[in-house]
Amino acid sequence: MRRLGRFGLGRLGSVHAGLLEKVLVVSALPAFLIASLVVFGLGRIGVSEVTSFMFSMPLLICVWFYCIGLLIDRRAYKRARKAPDEASALTPG
Repeated sequence: MRRLGRFGLGRLGSVHAGLLEKVLVVSALPAFLIASLVVFGLGRIGVSEVTSFMFSMPLLICVWFYCIGLLIDRRAYKRARKAPDEASALTPG
């Protein structure tokens, strides 16, 4: 059995993704799907797939989570604007 350096990671190929990595992949799945299309398209025209993945993935993940944040903020803003109107309708006076 061969060890990987001084950190003792065990046999080659025995490193498993943790919970945080799995959550990232599941939550950013649309970004991964778009990245696979980008990588495939750029690969067909001769660009290295590894290079295109390394450049497109961080950008697409940031854009994806930014859009999700915008949607959450919009919903919270609409809910906050709606709440005082409903509260004033319920109070007598």
